[in-house]
Amino acid sequence: FESLIISHEMGVHSVQDYIEHRDMDSGMEAEIDLIEFAYDFTLPDYVRDHAVLKEARKMTMRIGGLMNDMFSYEKEVIKLNSGYNLLAVISKQSLDIVEAVDYASQLINSYTNTFLSLEDSLPVFEDEALNESVRLYYQGLRDQINGTWHWQFSGTNRYKSSTSPFKELRI
Repeated sequence: FESLIISHEMGVHSVQDYIEHRDMDSGMEAEIDLIEFAYDFTLPDYVRDHAVLKEARKMTMRIGGLMNDMFSYEKEVIKLNSGYNLLAVISKQSLDIVEAVDYASQLINSYTNTFLSLEDSLPVFEDEALNESVRLYYQGLRDQINGTWHWQFSGTNRYKSSTSPFKELRI
């Protein structure tokens, strides 16, 4: 699916192009930057730029941003008629909403599995205080993934309605 071409109000894009755009506009990057503030440390650039941490950060951005697209589908696509939503983009491929949700769920699950597998590869440095900061940073990423789910599912009624196409979001 990621190589399929879709057409929406921003022009012709693949599902992968949409996902990469969501990396930049989901707000997750700014949220991730708050981890260091919350734990009162600053990772040196060479640590933050380590391949494993960069990949974990990217997976966190994708999980959070794309999960939001699933929760916000009714509001954005059905009510506001926006095509800027992962499920809408996937549905443009002649898939029904059930198939689009299944594909999006598999995609988010694959990002989650990648994120979880990265923990075993966290970099280890000579400075134990730095290693503790790396562990806290990764825990902060994990907490943000969990928070994305819990806030949208049970922490807010923002995307819940009596007409939601998803029974889990009906009130």
